[in-house]
Amino acid sequence: MSLTAHSAIARFLAAAHKTMLSWLKGKRQRDNLDGKGLHEWWYNIMEQRDGQKMRQKFFTEVLAEAATVSH
Repeated sequence: MSLTAHSAIARFLAAAHKTMLSWLKGKRQRDNLDGKGLHEWWYNIMEQRDGQKMRQKFFTEVLAEAATVSH
């Protein structure tokens, strides 16, 4: 793979991690969830049909964040 491809993958992964951490911290503070509760909430967003809109919102945020990082 090219350096450009590696760079794009790294930006995406970093943005996904940053966004996920932000979402989990926010949910934990709002709903006072423990680790198991957060896991269940995240699983429902990422793996279940009912979480489709939230999943789309998450990936929209990830892509927006990845686009802000300089190449």
